[in-house]
Amino acid sequence: MSVELTQVCSSVMERVPHGVSVLTLVDDAGVRRGMTVSSLTSASAEPPSVLVCIRTKASMHPFLKPGRKVGISVLGPDQSVVSNGFAYGIEDPFAVFSWHEEGGVPIVDGTMGHLVGTIDRVVDNHDTSVVIVAVGDGALSGDAALVHWNRGYYGGLVPVGG
Repeated sequence: MSVELTQVCSSVMERVPHGVSVLTLVDDAGVRRGMTVSSLTSASAEPPSVLVCIRTKASMHPFLKPGRKVGISVLGPDQSVVSNGFAYGIEDPFAVFSWHEEGGVPIVDGTMGHLVGTIDRVVDNHDTSVVIVAVGDGALSGDAALVHWNRGYYGGLVPVGG
């Protein structure tokens, strides 16, 4: 693929709005880990499952194995600082941001909602892995989610007439 095509694809995808979530887990040594993701997508309704796409270079990638429990905290409109904290390497974001444990995994507090599940499978696709999570629990806590679009954050969506 040409560099030009890669840049065009990247530019197009920057202009597609995405919700912002934090994927969390506890590794085999008992260390809490988390990272910001903008690729959360429903994979199936019955049974409920979601997927996230993770670059293979991500520091959390080696811990994303089938059978591992994970939490997905869908950030609320006022949580861009949380997104940046989990994305850009605050040494221990769990020491900075409020969270609680649910189902054995950390869940960020103050979110729009969260899901808890188990990694069902990981499908490699070039420099990215598609991680499919079987959802076992969750809760809705608010109505608005944090949105990332065109390299910026937005705190809510405005309906447009149809």
